[in-house]
Amino acid sequence: MAATMSDTPYTMAELESIIRRLDPAKLCFERAGSDFDEEAKAELGVLLATSTDPRQRLANVEYLLLLMHRAMAVDRQGYLRSVFLPWVGLKHRTSRHRRRIGREFERLSDMEAYSDEDAEHIAQHIYRPLVADILDPYLTLLMASYEFVAGSFQDIQTTNLSVGERSKVEFLEARIRESGGPANLLAGYDPLVRNALSHPGSEGLLFEPGVVVFRNVKRQSSPEVTARRWTHDELHRRVLDLMEFLISVEAAENVFGFDCMSLIDQDAETSNLMIAIALTTAQRAELRRRSEGWLDAIRSDTTRSIEDRREILSRLFFHECGLRGMACKSVGFNFDRRALLITVPPGPEAQDDDALLGTLSALIRYCVVAQGIYGPMFDLFVVLPPEDDPIGLTVSLPRSNLEDYAAEHAGLIDLLQEAQFRNSGGALSVEVDAAALQADEDRQVGTRFSRRGRPVSP
Repeated sequence: MAATMSDTPYTMAELESIIRRLDPAKLCFERAGSDFDEEAKAELGVLLATSTDPRQRLANVEYLLLLMHRAMAVDRQGYLRSVFLPWVGLKHRTSRHRRRIGREFERLSDMEAYSDEDAEHIAQHIYRPLVADILDPYLTLLMASYEFVAGSFQDIQTTNLSVGERSKVEFLEARIRESGGPANLLAGYDPLVRNALSHPGSEGLLFEPGVVVFRNVKRQSSPEVTARRWTHDELHRRVLDLMEFLISVEAAENVFGFDCMSLIDQDAETSNLMIAIALTTAQRAELRRRSEGWLDAIRSDTTRSIEDRREILSRLFFHECGLRGMACKSVGFNFDRRALLITVPPGPEAQDDDALLGTLSALIRYCVVAQGIYGPMFDLFVVLPPEDDPIGLTVSLPRSNLEDYAAEHAGLIDLLQEAQFRNSGGALSVEVDAAALQADEDRQVGTRFSRRGRPVSP
């Protein structure tokens, strides 16, 4: 139990009441309770109820869900697209930190509980990284939701990086006081302790019997020192407070995402955004495997003629292009080359290299979509202009390159270099300054996309 929380014993009636209120079906605003399958309900139930302080977990989750739904009420799809789904992608980028801290928790089993070694390990290898590496991005979801309600939200990266975790905590604590939210939501955070652990040097961290002394040293000719003394028990409880907040956010995120899935699925733009930035590489691979299964059933259906199968797949291709706003005139087949030929309307003449690069990238999208639909039925995917187009811009890509892109072993930059482009004047090529590209990517924040030799998604 955390020192900031009530030590009042639980009664059986209270525990039963908390469990009932933490029922995932009762926490949903959009989805009816009858929509829950037992497997999903059981998984969410475990995440919601596994806590050292059920009272705090209930208060946290209810507050978080109310805040998120309040923000979504301002603009349903806008909140999903600009706040919630981008934040899920942001959270995925902390996965290495979370795994590392998990391993540090495991190491505690080799130490005597409440010993000096145990306290030193918890302070430096668990509490410090929980605050420095994990807390700040989790606070971003709450702060972004409040900003969305107030109309001051810009984008998730601005909210995430414009201020540090101390400013976010102060902002949120003020909002919690105003709204009557759970006062202990951020009880595990202490900025003085965080600063002392960030750069302890020779004077910032002292260990006495049963006590850790955290000293924030203002470095100057006459140093100013402020100190915080925590017993080993207090240190343990502060870590539990932090973990309670982090797990509460994850529980609320999972309930909210499951609750809003129909809203996500019914809007193509939101659904595509979820796949691109809110799913992990493994989740996208599983989605492709399922999609490939039913598409392959069409491709290999021997009860239909090959012409009928191509017709069905072509309808699907036109449908997928329509969902993406990609105009398409026709598809044809070159059986000798095992090539799919896609005819698209002519685009405007590119006035500079950047515009031409945008046009070429747009043409490659047709190949990417087509390979996902037709799969191994064709070895080459070609995009053609109408016969009367004076520019005559074409692109062709082998299936193997497109499969690498789908599997996230290659990126758009790779396809731009590997594709064959032609116009009425002859062959075109895309040259990339690899060093300049790498330097530019290193300066960018947010989602990074794969390139050959560099799978970067979690």
